[in-house]
Amino acid sequence: MKELFGKTLMSSAAASNILLGLGVLWAGQMLLPLVKGAVRPVAVKGAQGAIALSEQTSSVLERARNELSRIIEEAKYSKEMAFAGADMGLEYFNQDSQKEVEELRAKIASLENQLKELQGGV
Repeated sequence: MKELFGKTLMSSAAASNILLGLGVLWAGQMLLPLVKGAVRPVAVKGAQGAIALSEQTSSVLERARNELSRIIEEAKYSKEMAFAGADMGLEYFNQDSQKEVEELRAKIASLENQLKELQGGV
């Protein structure tokens, strides 16, 4: 900075920067309506595209969520049916086992009687 008559003056570079800034400000004020008119339709189209993309994404995610829910419900149902089938199988197995045990007891009793007859006859 330079001093002239006891007052500080800006350097020529600082003065030119200030003038340049004022020029850009003035040009911006003059061009703003023109730029605003050209940029607004582009911004509106961009916003519409973003909204449409958001809606499509939501739709795809909702369908995926529903499909996943159906798969989970089907898996639960299959698991329940498998356990129910296993329970039924055990019940039939138990009934068959009880029949076999009764048949074996009857055969053992028959064999014991035959053995006693053979021992009594000897």
